[in-house]
Amino acid sequence: MDVAAGTAPPTPQERAAGDAVLQDLYTPAGRLDPYSRYARLREIAPVYITGSGSAVLTGFDDCVAVLRDPVMRTPDGDPQDPGLPGWRERPSTRTLGESMLVRNPPEHTRLRRLVSGAFSPRRVMELAPDVEGLVAACLDRMADAGADGSPVNLRDLLAFPLPSAVIGTLLGIPESDWAWLDGPMADIVPALDLSVPEVALDRADDAARLLLPYFAELAADRRREPREDLISALVAARDGDEQLTEEELVPTIILIYAAGFSTTVGLITNGALALLRSPDQLILLRNDLSLSHAVVEEALRYDTPVQAVSRAPSRDVVIGGIEIPAGTKINPFLAAANRDPLRFPDPDRFDLTRTEAKSISFGGGVHFCLGSALARLEGAVVFRALVERFPKLALAGEPELSPEFNFRSYSNVPVTVR
Repeated sequence: MDVAAGTAPPTPQERAAGDAVLQDLYTPAGRLDPYSRYARLREIAPVYITGSGSAVLTGFDDCVAVLRDPVMRTPDGDPQDPGLPGWRERPSTRTLGESMLVRNPPEHTRLRRLVSGAFSPRRVMELAPDVEGLVAACLDRMADAGADGSPVNLRDLLAFPLPSAVIGTLLGIPESDWAWLDGPMADIVPALDLSVPEVALDRADDAARLLLPYFAELAADRRREPREDLISALVAARDGDEQLTEEELVPTIILIYAAGFSTTVGLITNGALALLRSPDQLILLRNDLSLSHAVVEEALRYDTPVQAVSRAPSRDVVIGGIEIPAGTKINPFLAAANRDPLRFPDPDRFDLTRTEAKSISFGGGVHFCLGSALARLEGAVVFRALVERFPKLALAGEPELSPEFNFRSYSNVPVTVR
């Protein structure tokens, strides 16, 4: 692969400046505004080689090329050891670190095939009435909680419970367990982050110890009494000819649940906040509810729920004129690519009238997000229903950013609904 040749390696001064920008990303100020840091890093070098030898990509074309190139592999197995030594000894990182998310073909192909039918366009459209009903129920609770004009947290009453309920419906998890699962599922997701404090990993381990036996028992129940749900289909694959092993069954269920709600929480909180901070765009949506789909696409671009991914080439490659040896850790920063001014004019503006091609927020290549159609459906229903149900919806305080860097969302989005 040779992409956009002509870039020179950073000078020692540029490397020092670039490493300082990368370190700053993980500070409170950097997490609050990573986008100005990405712009600075792109100015230094769009293909930036860090002091430790890894590569960081901030240009749209370079990121797309890496995501789609079959020589690029996810960091499965031993390559994860330098970034998180002892990950196999922790129940959370072992459960998620050996899942489909970080597998490569042919194992990834086999596992993806087993679950892809549940996220087909036909199946997603069949879920539309369920999604609309669940959104309406969430908005009812918001209306009740904010009936006296007091602020309510859009995250707790809508952005979190909705995708949790949707993926719970798809998997076949009893509705009586949805509320209980919210806690441990929220706690295990940080184990997928690029930078995780020890205390967060400890909480993720505690969550894994609750989730593993819970889903094992649920799978055993579906083995005794199959239903029309995804867990039953996965159990059938385990017991049939599709070669889903017992060791893969429960981690696959946990990954589907975690991935099925965590990024959608970011889409909803980030998109709602962007709308409320852009009154002109909010007016556009109120005047034309069909723009709810445009809100989804622009929210994915403007404040990307997954900031970066990791890849490593299986052979030597050239990216942006820079030689990258086989096995080098490469981080395509999706959020930076989505604000590349060469691809998106005036990239720091939230604009529902954009006509450019879609962002790369759902990745690309063999690891393109399986749940993208479902997330888009949930987002479009949410943004339309929000402004239709609450024409006076307004921000009622300073939002609070979630502590994770890579899975970007807000833990508190205070709003008034009347």
